Amino acid sequence: MQRPNTLRSRVEQAIAENRFQTGLDLARQLLKQEPSDAHREIVLKAVLGRARQLREQGATNDSIAMLDRACELTGANCGQLAYIAEEFANAGDYSRAAAVYNQIPEPRPDLKLAERVADALIWQGTKGRPLLPEAWRSDYDRIRSALTKLASGHDEEVRIELQSVSLQSAFLQWKLLIRGLLAFYQQDDPRALENWQRLDVKLLPARIAAMFRISIDTEFRTAQSPDTQRVLLEQADRLHRDTISDGLRRIRQFFGSQDGSGRIFSDLQQLIPNIRKDWPELLPKVANCYYWHVVRYGEFETGPNSYRKWFGSPAEDPELHRMQALMHESMKHYQRANHFWKLYADSLPRIAVSFAPHTVEKVQALIWHRMGCNARRFEEVGSAMSQAPFLPFGFSESRQKPAISATDCFRRSAELAPNWPAPLRELLDVCRRAKKSDEAIAAARKLLSQTPNDVVVVRELAEMLMVAGEYAEAMALAQRALSLNPLQKDIERLLAGARHFQAMHLASKRDFEGAERLLQAASQLIPNSLFLLTTLIAVRFLAGNDEHAESMLADYGETNPIRPAVAVFMLSLATKLKLKKALKSRFEAEFKAVLASEPSVQTAKALALAFADLDSTQMTYFGAQAQCKKVLTYVQKTVRLPYSIEDLRFTGTALLDMKEYSALKRFALAWKRQHRNAP
Repeated sequence: MQRPNTLRSRVEQAIAENRFQTGLDLARQLLKQEPSDAHREIVLKAVLGRARQLREQGATNDSIAMLDRACELTGANCGQLAYIAEEFANAGDYSRAAAVYNQIPEPRPDLKLAERVADALIWQGTKGRPLLPEAWRSDYDRIRSALTKLASGHDEEVRIELQSVSLQSAFLQWKLLIRGLLAFYQQDDPRALENWQRLDVKLLPARIAAMFRISIDTEFRTAQSPDTQRVLLEQADRLHRDTISDGLRRIRQFFGSQDGSGRIFSDLQQLIPNIRKDWPELLPKVANCYYWHVVRYGEFETGPNSYRKWFGSPAEDPELHRMQALMHESMKHYQRANHFWKLYADSLPRIAVSFAPHTVEKVQALIWHRMGCNARRFEEVGSAMSQAPFLPFGFSESRQKPAISATDCFRRSAELAPNWPAPLRELLDVCRRAKKSDEAIAAARKLLSQTPNDVVVVRELAEMLMVAGEYAEAMALAQRALSLNPLQKDIERLLAGARHFQAMHLASKRDFEGAERLLQAASQLIPNSLFLLTTLIAVRFLAGNDEHAESMLADYGETNPIRPAVAVFMLSLATKLKLKKALKSRFEAEFKAVLASEPSVQTAKALALAFADLDSTQMTYFGAQAQCKKVLTYVQKTVRLPYSIEDLRFTGTALLDMKEYSALKRFALAWKRQHRNAP
């Protein structure tokens, strides 16, 4: 004989594994060995589990007999009585359910026993009718008749049958279910939902309606858990399953996957005739899905031909040039993509019936703009490849020039859509990168006529005009940009630079008063600028005001740490403004003396900052490159000298502005050793 503890654990394990008959036999042995209330509860639990199991298996009479045994075991526990009453009702025995329910003391819970009995007997079919109270049988017959006629499509007869089912009937929930199904099959979804929303979720009609409701009620679907949604959708699929749905569901998992292209091709080949016959309205949607699958994964061999065979040629792309262009784009074949885009753009006037009036040129402009973007990518790749070492497997086509350049594409797009700024922006960017200053300036002027308050374009045009020597217009544009964005410091420097160069231009034209006025205005934007100050000195030398100029130079004596920078600026300005030969020789000798002197950190910093300023203003003059190399040689001699944090910051910034990266790297390593503990 087994010990009670062992027997009890076996009972609990059997019940947990839904082996209720085994658990019941073991529980009876346990109760026989040790009669107690706790063991009686275990027997009751096994009995109730076995009763529910028998009911679910269709053995209703055996389930009722098991519930009778449960009534003998239970006491006055309200929860147990309520559960047994519900189980009797679920088995379809209203009299026993009511008898147990009446044993529950007041106030009794609303267990909806009548509705549960109705659900059970409808589920059992005709064999459940004798168990019904006599007063319920007429409504039972009406509901079953309505279900039969609904399946046969006799909608009006269904309505007549349901009219006799009253609001107090135990079969009211079934009436609501059938009325909802009637509306659902007539595609009157709001009316179907109106009926189904009144169903009690604890009863069978609500569970049946859920399989239909999940496909039309978004709020209902989102309110369910993911597992419930999956189950209901599977049930709904089984209800509506057909060959086309199964086929589309099968290929849906392959769309968006390159590996599934062959499976999609074979399945669609079988499905298309059925779709065209039974669901012709679905054909455009399937065509659209297949179109973009082909585009995305570049089905060059089968894609266009199979699309034309199954779906015909779309009115807006009869030759499928657009499809092939998009396919090549997705594979980064920009040269081939532009070939098909051009064919498509040229064919647009012939297929203009597919577009709204007066839109053909706009569509062509969009296409040429896209071609420009492709050509620019192609050119960028080619530029990068040209800088790469020789390829052992041959040269890529990226090293070739595009058939139509990005500049031509954007220019054509701008001609077709003169009021569209996008192609002009791209044209401006491409021309600036290619250093085609005249074309870039022309594009910027056109763009500025369309977007006069675009501060970026105003600034770019001012910068290009500065390089082109159009200082007066550049100054006006820089002033305009500053008025549009007064907080931008870079624009202030641009305006100061424009005034600076215009002042030098006026000085060369002997307008010394105008030159001094502009230099003073520039100094207000960039106070303490040594370059502006030395330019003012040079202008006064040029005007013959040598005494005043010399007094200004005297402020920067030979012992002044920035005197080397003054020498650099004066030498460059003497060359640029063509000062007297004696002055140029004087400053050239001073510059050479600085370079020949013992290397020092302060002198190196001053020289580097001076040439960084000259480089940033892009001022050119004879001998500038040679002087810059000499200064760089001098600066590099100070690499082992001790630099303060401030000195290395200024010198490093100057080298960075001059783009002398190799020298900067040497200095950075030396400075790192000097200032190991610096933050």
